[in-house]
Amino acid sequence: MIVCPNCETENPVGSRFCAECGASLATAKPAPRETPPTAPEWRMSDAGPLPEPRRGRRKWLWFALAIIGACLLCCVAFFVWSATDAGQGVLNDASTRFAEVSTEAAAE
Repeated sequence: MIVCPNCETENPVGSRFCAECGASLATAKPAPRETPPTAPEWRMSDAGPLPEPRRGRRKWLWFALAIIGACLLCCVAFFVWSATDAGQGVLNDASTRFAEVSTEAAAE
């Protein structure tokens, strides 16, 4: 740090002008380095052993993953079943029945 001879403001090394008053720092001398005081008696306090992690916190996550997995499995099973002849027959019958009910409701 360089101390300004005009206002005694500390400026970074290599500065040519004071950041506070704008005086030239060409004749200024670097400030002596101060070492921070050390306190050997200071120690971090012991908080004791870390608490045991709670086991039940992730139960909801496993439950949600199980539900999502079951839904995914049902969807895959439905698409595989619908690709078979039996599945195609059931789906065609259901779509025909739905179309008939829709036209009857529209006619009323």
